[in-house]
Amino acid sequence: MGHEHPSWAHGRRGGAGGDDAPGDGAGAGRGVDRDVGGGGGDFRPGAPGVGDDYFPLYGNGGYDVKHYLLKVSYDPATDRLVGVATISARATQNLSSFNLDFVGLTVRSIKVNGRSAGWSRTEHELTVTPRHGLRKGRKFTTVVRYDGVPITQQLVLGPGFTIEAGFIHTDDGAIIAGQPEVAASWFPVNDHPIDKASYTFVVTAPADLEVVANGRLLARKRHGGKRTWLWNAPEPMASYLATVNFGQFDTRRYRTDDGLWMYDALDPDLFSEPSDPEDPASATFGEIADGSFARQGEILDFLERWFGRYPFSTGGGIVDDYDNLQFALETQTRPIYSKFFFTSPPSGDSVVVHELAHQWFGDSVALAEWKHIWLNEGFAQYAEWMWAEEEGLGTAQEQFDARYNGIPATDPFWSVVIGDPGPELLFDIAVYFRGAMAVHALRQQVGDRDFFRILHAWTTRRAGGNGTIPQFIRLAERISGQQLDDLFDVWLFTGSKPVLEGAAAAQATAAARSGSALEQARARSACAAERYCPGRSPLAVRRAVSATRLARVSGRLASTIRARAARRTDREKPSQVSRAPGWAANAAARSSGTTRSSTASSFVQDPSRLASSTRASPASVIRPSARSRSTRSLFDRAQPLPRLRGENRSMVRSSSSPADLPSIHPKHSASRTDSS
Repeated sequence: MGHEHPSWAHGRRGGAGGDDAPGDGAGAGRGVDRDVGGGGGDFRPGAPGVGDDYFPLYGNGGYDVKHYLLKVSYDPATDRLVGVATISARATQNLSSFNLDFVGLTVRSIKVNGRSAGWSRTEHELTVTPRHGLRKGRKFTTVVRYDGVPITQQLVLGPGFTIEAGFIHTDDGAIIAGQPEVAASWFPVNDHPIDKASYTFVVTAPADLEVVANGRLLARKRHGGKRTWLWNAPEPMASYLATVNFGQFDTRRYRTDDGLWMYDALDPDLFSEPSDPEDPASATFGEIADGSFARQGEILDFLERWFGRYPFSTGGGIVDDYDNLQFALETQTRPIYSKFFFTSPPSGDSVVVHELAHQWFGDSVALAEWKHIWLNEGFAQYAEWMWAEEEGLGTAQEQFDARYNGIPATDPFWSVVIGDPGPELLFDIAVYFRGAMAVHALRQQVGDRDFFRILHAWTTRRAGGNGTIPQFIRLAERISGQQLDDLFDVWLFTGSKPVLEGAAAAQATAAARSGSALEQARARSACAAERYCPGRSPLAVRRAVSATRLARVSGRLASTIRARAARRTDREKPSQVSRAPGWAANAAARSSGTTRSSTASSFVQDPSRLASSTRASPASVIRPSARSRSTRSLFDRAQPLPRLRGENRSMVRSSSSPADLPSIHPKHSASRTDSS
């Protein structure tokens, strides 16, 4: 992903504070027993931040979270969220108190290990004082009850121009997506990627809405006018990647050929809105997104060739028809996309490649500090270049040459030090494109064999953990046997245009003279405004000079790429397959004015429709996916709700209050072979 972080998040969080006074609630102000549990040792407060160079107060010290159980109820009619967060953690020091990051909502009560605890608040920090000290190495459980209207972050990109991020209130529900922080706006959290944890979501919403979260859907149950959903994300996840989304979605669950569960959700309104507002006959956002989602299995196969096995147990994607959602984010297992990426098949495919590449670079291997953002964005952008080459839309070298030759040395694009860009330029467009150029420069330096060995080693050895740029450099040097300091200093840590040497310089010069790079490098048929304005780097809007110059470089390529894509489509027409089952039928029902049934929109498909919905689709929109051919309904029959930890009651009670829902044991993880 790449949108600018909120201006109120520099160093200290701002925004609305909770309306509960510091220290109110049961247990407020109680002292700490400093020697409970035997043994000596000093007890002291945990640090109010993890010491990130850019955001020192993000995250908290003194403990390591293992699991979040989030029971939340949300009603779009009131925008009110009611939550109970159960946080399972282990103390990494003797704690007299500890902090959680929490913004805006009202705390009602806090318990630590079943006993009431005191607390106090600032705008962004919730300090919890347990009745007894927490000894180093001991596990402990914190339960926070809270409610209120979650705040939406407003990202100011220029005079009179803002976009939304965080907890985004849509016309029919909510989307939760943001970076570098979003989690603290809807649950108390240790909000930094260095402290990953598994998640379980028990979510109650009006029965006519869908709820889509990370991981695997284990169950759902209707009770009166509400429905409760149980989602489980067992793999370690950075807090900003956690998401729960509410709204009217056409949804589909299916297995890929190798058994990976996929959950896709598209807003039905997308199928009635032309992607080109000046051409009512153009393909709709929904049709194009549908086609790109149909290629997810194929794209994952492609990425696995270079990055290793897909690191998670589920996949999928979400597209909402909300105009002010103007970025994409690699929310773990289930990326969220702005509809504006789906203006053409190449554009839609490319953004899906980018966000799925993040599942390795950014999600499975998360950055240890935000200054290492190149490890996320440079490699995800380069994955787009490799995909473009796979599709015959321009080689990675042509992409590199086009930008190197097309952006003058005086352009501010080259002044961004992408290896340490600072919080203001964290998601600058240079982090993406100069970032991808740095990746390509490494490939040129070490050769393909060692380059792909480096990528595979990075994603496999650090899977489920974190990484830094110095660690990546050391790995690249060990595998290649080369000293690479000069290369990385020039490309990552110098605020000027690198000077190419040797064969690279000759190749760039030849490309500039022939003009071929400028005709072939653009692997997207969307116009520059679609790419740079509502895309993953809205900061480029504010930096209009750089964006305009990049647009001139890229805009000249659009007609050539469209022609290439058309020729490729013509060659593939005899082998086209149908659209994804169910969505075509839903689109037809909408166009005829019929009402969507509850079973057609909740990861449930009428089995009788699956065979009949295999109608042909426009060849220019839908392409076959070798990996995603098999489809099955989610609930072909009534699915019993699980009982965990030996409890003699249903997993989800007939209650709209998450406070009444029983606890969930995190051991119930998703499985590639479990069909329940």
